[in-house]
Amino acid sequence: MIARDALAGVGQELSKAGMESPRIESEILLSAVLGILDQPRVELLRAGDRELSTAQARTLASLVLRRLSGEPVQYIVRRAWFRDLVLEVGPGVLIPRPETEVLAGEVIRWVGQRAVRVLDIGTGSGCIALAVATECPLAEVTAVDVSPEALHYARSNRDRYPAAAHRVQILQGDGLSSGRFDVIVSNPPYIAESERTSLPRDVREHEPSVALFAPGRGLGVLERIVASAPERLVSGGLLALEVGEGQAPVVVERIARSGSYGEARVVPDLAGRARVVLAERR
Repeated sequence: MIARDALAGVGQELSKAGMESPRIESEILLSAVLGILDQPRVELLRAGDRELSTAQARTLASLVLRRLSGEPVQYIVRRAWFRDLVLEVGPGVLIPRPETEVLAGEVIRWVGQRAVRVLDIGTGSGCIALAVATECPLAEVTAVDVSPEALHYARSNRDRYPAAAHRVQILQGDGLSSGRFDVIVSNPPYIAESERTSLPRDVREHEPSVALFAPGRGLGVLERIVASAPERLVSGGLLALEVGEGQAPVVVERIARSGSYGEARVVPDLAGRARVVLAERR
């Protein structure tokens, strides 16, 4: 079987199974089998006439079966893509998502070329911390997480980008116990436990609950960060938070009630949903 036919066949299987992005996922799985996963997509197009070996065809079939069983494609190939980064992911760490790229982008625009200290709370794979460090050459980033499994991936990903690695410190903890920062950014858990059954199967069965669910109808961690961040933010410093659907008005209200911030600003994600809340310390 040639690669082009294999790609079409996998795409059809994933589509029949109701996968949301069968074409993209089939390209990822085939690229992994061909050993070109970390190369530009054009390499897959150039490989269209390659004949798959028997071993490669069997490997591809096994990967497809894993995906059909509900395992996230990113876990299967141990890769996730975030802005300009290629990251290692696997069981125990949240898979970076396009919504979080919006959050990172807002922080990167605010930081620019300035020499600032950034705290990334709940860093997970390190996606936000590394995006800021690689795109803002004067930023010093402290990335924290309570999960040892997530920190393993964050440290591994830091090693993938040696040019920025010396400006990224990775620590275990919640990040709100010491230090002063110009930016505090977080994509915290914000899903209510009552919403568990409504999540896609691959999310609820495979991604870490500690990174997904929060008490208080999903607002507990967000509210704690809003309340605690003023002690760690310098005057004029930025608080940047990712929030769940329908949570932005509540977070904005909490920010206003605290009296420690200026007027909050809400930024939509690519689907137009209120996703990021920004406010500067008075």
